[in-house]
Amino acid sequence: MQDNFFRFWFAFIYRNYGAIEIDPEMGTELILKDLNTYFGKTFENVAEEFLINLNKKGMLPFKFTEIGRWWDKGEEIDLIAFNKATGEALFCEVKWKDLRQRGTEQITEKLKEKAVRVKGKWKSHYCLVAKSIEGKKELGFPAFDLENMEQAFFK
Repeated sequence: MQDNFFRFWFAFIYRNYGAIEIDPEMGTELILKDLNTYFGKTFENVAEEFLINLNKKGMLPFKFTEIGRWWDKGEEIDLIAFNKATGEALFCEVKWKDLRQRGTEQITEKLKEKAVRVKGKWKSHYCLVAKSIEGKKELGFPAFDLENMEQAFFK
């Protein structure tokens, strides 16, 4: 479901309606318990829109023509954007969390390991999108957080 309002309604309000009616505080606790998981999925959708926006503005290493998710035998890459004509691919990990530099390095290494499993010969680029990223300018590849998204979407 693409509309985030309806996704939220059916994921939390509809499912917990009885608890909310009986005890609003308990209903709120039930919602808060699963809210981070919900935000993670929603953030992946926002990250995809954000990358499409950057692509239109020519602010990525190349112009992609397709974007989506990738799965293989239990492994997942949150977003892959590619251009078959140029043979380039952008492998992107999306995290709804605050990343420290050490965690960023681990995520990047794991992303590179997963990218090798994607079929085809690609000139690989890597990208990280997270709630916040410590030292993002020193990473040597595109890394974006909520601050960047705010600038791109609202300014």
